[in-house]
Amino acid sequence: MTIYYVLPILTLLLGIPLLFNKSKPLRLGYITLVFGTMFVMNSLRYGIGYDYYHYQMLLDKYTVNDYGMVEMFTKVGSEPLYTILMKLVILLPYPVRYLTLNAATALITYLPVASVVSKERFPQVSTFMYICLTFFYTSMNFTRQAMAASLVFLSLGAIRNKKHWQVVLFAFIGALFHFSALVLIPIYFISLIKPSWKFYSVAGVLSAAVFVFSDKLIKFALSLVDTRYSLYIDSPFLTRGLSVYYIIIPLLIAVLHIIIYFTAGKEIKGYGIFTNFALISAVIWIFSVKHLIVERFSIYIYIFMIVSLPEGLGALYDRSRKKEGFHINSGVILTAVYCLLFYGYNDYTITQQAHGVFPYHSIISPYTINKKRLDIRPRDCYFNVPFLQFLHTIDRENCTVFAVNSGTSNEKFRIEELIGLSRFGIQNDVYGLNSYIACITDGKPAICFKDTQPVEFSTNLYEKYDITLKSDAAGGTASMIVNDVEFALPQHAMYFLVFDNNKQMIITAQGYDLSTSERICINNDVFNMLEYYPGFEDYESGLELGLIED
Repeated sequence: MTIYYVLPILTLLLGIPLLFNKSKPLRLGYITLVFGTMFVMNSLRYGIGYDYYHYQMLLDKYTVNDYGMVEMFTKVGSEPLYTILMKLVILLPYPVRYLTLNAATALITYLPVASVVSKERFPQVSTFMYICLTFFYTSMNFTRQAMAASLVFLSLGAIRNKKHWQVVLFAFIGALFHFSALVLIPIYFISLIKPSWKFYSVAGVLSAAVFVFSDKLIKFALSLVDTRYSLYIDSPFLTRGLSVYYIIIPLLIAVLHIIIYFTAGKEIKGYGIFTNFALISAVIWIFSVKHLIVERFSIYIYIFMIVSLPEGLGALYDRSRKKEGFHINSGVILTAVYCLLFYGYNDYTITQQAHGVFPYHSIISPYTINKKRLDIRPRDCYFNVPFLQFLHTIDRENCTVFAVNSGTSNEKFRIEELIGLSRFGIQNDVYGLNSYIACITDGKPAICFKDTQPVEFSTNLYEKYDITLKSDAAGGTASMIVNDVEFALPQHAMYFLVFDNNKQMIITAQGYDLSTSERICINNDVFNMLEYYPGFEDYESGLELGLIED
């Protein structure tokens, strides 16, 4: 979690030299360092972002079915450029595919933004806003929308110079990653209207009317745009909204844009358009308080605020410097105040765990373990946890862990899973009909049997547990027998037995179906009644229930 608090502060501090030295090498070094950090974080993330597993399943679905371009769009719901990206990714070995997809989407997202921001007067303020106003967090969740918005962001120069056809072209290019990017086109042409109180009054009345009847209007619009979006009708994305606190910053940005425009912004090329963008963004955010789904449409114009606001504050700064005598520079004061507000907004976003990206987890160290909780209530730390979390939780001292494969011929491991499994001595991906049994104790590999034929292993643990493990990949079965109690199921999976060496008892026994992207955790009634197993307090009740034998 700390990285999310530190990164914005470092972004400003590292940008201080740019106030005195605007050389290209220094700018390039700054942009490379900050956006490079974001790129690494995005590429190596694991399990964060509400859509993380959705895109994993999308990639696996495409791999299994080998859809063509048209089928990907109609059956899977993937736009053309994203389809091409996935087509390229599946040419790589399976373990690195999703890692590569994350890296590619991060590069497509950050490179356009970095190239545009690097040419602005205050790149450090723009980058700070990019992080604090959730664009960075969005890029780790709404990945297709984030790529589309970054490509749309390249139209900044065209918008400033009112080159309409170029703006439309960039909107269509963005739509090749996500269809919703086309929303820029009508908003852009509406924003060509010169800002005036009359225009804003009429727009305010119309917005209020639309807000009142928004439920019916949005349902109607979704049913017309694309059949895929009809799934959102009556879903929480449409019936629920964001916290009202989320609209404070967009409203303040809109107000400041209006103030700048009518005081010092009329001389800034295209600032009237960006002022209208700011106001329309605020209106969209107001609607998102009622409908969650609306928020994602704001990104295509809201992203321009990261350059237009610093540009306007720079104009206020220049205007104040021209005044004679002692005075407080309004540009400096407003920049400081708004940066504090933006950081507070960043803090609120973190506490609300927006976009599902908090706390940060990477494939290298995907989970932090509460050792105190693990010692007091170990079973709670394992029950139904994600596969990778399980692998990293059992990799510790004072534990003995047995792993048995039941021969899931479709199982393939991603790079982050291979890192976890390497602790069992399993160094390579497991394809086809491979039987294997592995064990680690005190975090170190103890045994590893792997063959195309059935394998079996027996041992006694703590002089009270007779353990027999069997793996028959060809037959598609596995067995984990402890004192005549079977802990495996007649189902293709990888099964685990975890013992605490200090307490000398079973902590957990569970399996994972590795044939699907979800890596579903499976267990049986024996596991559910594990507290009745020898080593737990209510052993006598376990005898009465017939779960174990005397």
